Amino acid sequence: MSGGAVALWRVSASGLGEPHLLALAGEHGGWPAISRRGDRLAFVRNYSNDENIWRLNLSGQNGKAGKAVRLIASTRNDRVPQYSPDGKRIVFMSQRTGGDEVWVCNSDGSGPVQLTSFGAAITGCPRWSPDGARIVFDSNAVGTFDVYVIDASGGQPKRVTDHPADDAVASWSKDGRSIYFVSNRTKSWEVWKMPADGGAATQVTRNGGYVAFESVDGEFLYYAKRLEEGKLWRMPVRGGEETEVLDNIEGSSYAVLDNGIYFIRPPEAGGSPAVEFLEFATSRIEHIASIPRLAVWRGLSVSADGRYALYTQEDQVPGSDLMLVENFR
Repeated sequence: MSGGAVALWRVSASGLGEPHLLALAGEHGGWPAISRRGDRLAFVRNYSNDENIWRLNLSGQNGKAGKAVRLIASTRNDRVPQYSPDGKRIVFMSQRTGGDEVWVCNSDGSGPVQLTSFGAAITGCPRWSPDGARIVFDSNAVGTFDVYVIDASGGQPKRVTDHPADDAVASWSKDGRSIYFVSNRTKSWEVWKMPADGGAATQVTRNGGYVAFESVDGEFLYYAKRLEEGKLWRMPVRGGEETEVLDNIEGSSYAVLDNGIYFIRPPEAGGSPAVEFLEFATSRIEHIASIPRLAVWRGLSVSADGRYALYTQEDQVPGSDLMLVENFR
């Protein structure tokens, strides 16, 4: 292994001496075979999926969405983006330095800056505070998942949950005073709420809850119960009965605006996932655009002005190539 990736090494047949990495084979090399003369090396190079962040123009001509473009990409996975409240920056998680870390960039994808360096298996699901000054995210750097907060300009992250259970997938209340997160403290995934600077958490949902966001006016909390259920629910922030809002949604892929909800609909038989819009005033659902290959790491972000949507697309599926090295020594 090299940096967590499978790689080819050379060691003396006698077993003496230190092994040496075969840099010419690169990462993800395996199943080596050497010719009888010893001057040719064949091996299999595996490549993983390639997830990138795409931007969809929602304000195209004639009221139709424009063409989607690949906005943020690297040789590793880039995913789960969210626009800043002013629409000038994007926060996302990326593996471009090895493991998942939190990054920020300009709204056009330029100027990427790494915010975290946990070196954990997963660090991500970042969300902006309402004033754009801070970012909340989760990480399993200490084993189980916990929620952290970091200044959007960088600095030392602050861990705000400390519980034996998993606490993850956080978001902010509209007044910036509270943080919602999901936790399995009760042996099932529910939405919890805590002060933004840390403190005692209170349970919000009782019948399942996942990936929660407040409405623009701060009156309602929207959430999924179980990702495989394909439904979106809401309940009053001050407490009350929950109500089903959508019954055909892809995981937790939705974005709440002041006039409605953009969401991703699962593919029908032989079809593709699609971005659709539920208008609050009329309860009408409008088809916006189809997505060829929605990534497993679902999510949807729409700029506050409603002009653009961000989503994660799988541009390459896992596979392998057969490689041959001539004049191998």
